[in-house]
Amino acid sequence: MLSYSVPLMEGFLLSAGLIVAIGPRNTLVLRQGLRRQHLLVMVVLCTLIDACLLLLGTLGMGIFVISQLLTQVLTYGGVAFLLIYGARSFWAMVSPASIAQEVGFQLGRRQVVLALLAVNLLNPMVYLDTMLLIGSGAMRYQDNLRFCFTMGAILSSLVWFWGLSYGSALLAPLIKQPRVLRALDGLSGGILWLMAFRLLTHAG
Repeated sequence: MLSYSVPLMEGFLLSAGLIVAIGPRNTLVLRQGLRRQHLLVMVVLCTLIDACLLLLGTLGMGIFVISQLLTQVLTYGGVAFLLIYGARSFWAMVSPASIAQEVGFQLGRRQVVLALLAVNLLNPMVYLDTMLLIGSGAMRYQDNLRFCFTMGAILSSLVWFWGLSYGSALLAPLIKQPRVLRALDGLSGGILWLMAFRLLTHAG
């Protein structure tokens, strides 16, 4: 029993360390949580996408990412993605119209699904995290232990997105204020640009 619990916990912790950072999809989930809209859809979709990519990484598909050319493409694509979303966050922070829209704006389910697909599948960082980093961690184990590692990573994704969406919904009356949203936008933009800088430095 202990032999199974170790890779399960390692997968959980490694995944948690990678997904808790403020990024495009976490920001989107947090904003929708503050609006109390389509929470279950967000949890299911984000977890399902992570599960599929994690399973592909566990099966060894991440080995294709190790090639130098593809790694460079993903890295610089990730830098561009982070810079663009960081700039959007800073613009939202300084734009009064954006803040006013943020407080009362309503998104339909289809719009939320499309937005989640974009920030998940068009973000190269997601592939680097799930298929390469976590997938490589899973490759250290054999058979059932590898499966336990992957299940731990998927469980971490489920717990995080459930807690982020429903937790922000519960706290919405306290933090859904223009100045708090401005601070969130500024923090998000700063972290996204810092991530882009670190990724670019690592690539160099």
